Amino acid sequence: MKKTLLFFILLFSLFIVNTTYAIPSIEILSPQNTTYYNSKILVNVTSNETVDFYLKYNSKNVTIASNTTNLENYLYVKEGTYNFTIYANNSNGIVSKSVIFTEASEEPPINVTTCGLLASPDTEYILNNNVSSEEEEPCFYIYLDYLNISFNLNGKNVNSCGPVAIYASCKNSKIFNGSITNEEGEAFRMIESSHCIIRDLETNSQGFADIEGGSGILFERINANVFNWAFYCGFSSSNIIIKNSTFVASEGESFLYDTENFFSKIIIEDSFIENFIYNINTESYFSDYYIRNTYINTSAMVSGYGFKRIFIQHLIKINVTEEGEGVAASVEIIDTSNLPKISPEEVEYTLVSNPTSNFSIATNEQGLAETWLTEKIVVHASFSPKDVFEYKTSIYNITARSKNTSSTQVLNITGNSTFIVKLNVSIPKLPPCGLDEMFDLNNDDIVNINDAIIMLRHITGLPVEASENKKCEARNFFPVS
Repeated sequence: MKKTLLFFILLFSLFIVNTTYAIPSIEILSPQNTTYYNSKILVNVTSNETVDFYLKYNSKNVTIASNTTNLENYLYVKEGTYNFTIYANNSNGIVSKSVIFTEASEEPPINVTTCGLLASPDTEYILNNNVSSEEEEPCFYIYLDYLNISFNLNGKNVNSCGPVAIYASCKNSKIFNGSITNEEGEAFRMIESSHCIIRDLETNSQGFADIEGGSGILFERINANVFNWAFYCGFSSSNIIIKNSTFVASEGESFLYDTENFFSKIIIEDSFIENFIYNINTESYFSDYYIRNTYINTSAMVSGYGFKRIFIQHLIKINVTEEGEGVAASVEIIDTSNLPKISPEEVEYTLVSNPTSNFSIATNEQGLAETWLTEKIVVHASFSPKDVFEYKTSIYNITARSKNTSSTQVLNITGNSTFIVKLNVSIPKLPPCGLDEMFDLNNDDIVNINDAIIMLRHITGLPVEASENKKCEARNFFPVS
């Protein structure tokens, strides 16, 4: 009996050791390898086991359905041929399936009526009605790495109950004109996005935008109520611009959480920020923040390792006139503070430097120009015995030059948001030329045969060398009767 029991125990142990589990199996029921005549195409994928369904973007996996045996969603595509590849995984392994299909209708712009995947480049999408995601997944995916997508929310609302409402790899694209609600998560998650515009939106969410590896992204005219943080910028995100927007926190921790960036540049311009415990919470090694016509309490900042510079800047409007009329001019602007003068090549690598210390701009034909000038620099440096430095750079000499004349004004930009600089250049008037002065072509103060020779050579087409400018202004003469 003991030998029999021992045999079964041994057999069971070998069964456990040698048993291997097969990877899951998936089947794409839709789309099929066929031609469709509708821009909205059902995605229906099944699995024999519980899996996570996802799309691949470079090294990133973008999950579109979790812990399920069935994926149902929609593709929104314009006319063309598409290769749809879906992945699935669980603890047993990873599997993928692909299908090639064609969409043959011509329906620009594409009308969007439910959540789904916007999967065509160079395409305008318009949301026709309010939409809501039924599962704890994003409502919309801006399909991976496609260019020139325009998604007009058309005044409608996108509601999500998942970690993010709109998941985008946004390249040369824009999302605008509507509202987003996500009380459980973020309004946007953006992966390796560039040259993207997010504009004219009302949002109510835990966080506004999670940016992973983005560059050249503009957020403009955003009115956002957030429960936690507004922006999370990581994985080498830079050149993020926030303009003409309002961000109000209900319970908020940080307006901007900047992390895992070796060098980042973030511009916050003409915006309103309120109720955050920390305005900036940064763990990046080197970051520059340009705060333009926006109030931010720089003491409400948490700074980790490395060093960060905050440039408090104001808009300067320049008007150059001559006798009340606008004139084109070159305007030189020089910072007169005691900061060390830094060459332009060194600005990005020097702890204390003013990016608006010495430069020139040109006015238009009406004598108008605009630029930003730095009022002060706040530096957080974790490697120094003193963590925070503040430098004033608020006094500038502004010189306008036009037609060999100039006008200079000293500007102290402490205090206001926008400054108007008016410069009047006075152009000296030359006296009118008399008859003898007009005929004195070689400017030797004598009218004689030499001047006549110059005129004859010119009339007969022979070369004539120009002399120096006259010290009077030409005028017309008429014979006296």
